Amino acid sequence: YGDMPKYDGPVLILHGDRDEIVPMSYSERAAAAYKNARLRVIDGGGHGFQGATFAQAISFINEHFRALGILK
Repeated sequence: YGDMPKYDGPVLILHGDRDEIVPMSYSERAAAAYKNARLRVIDGGGHGFQGATFAQAISFINEHFRALGILK
């Protein structure tokens, strides 16, 4: 976490609200540490995204890329 504030580019953090491997607090702490981060929580998502949670993750990624002008 100490090096995260050194990066000032945009960061998208995706975290499933049912992740049993990585605690949500890790992503919350990372989002607070980066200068330009957005944390998006995937409802019903575990550690890996499949099915509907995968679709939600892709939607958040596409939204992020559109905001950056990378994707039309």
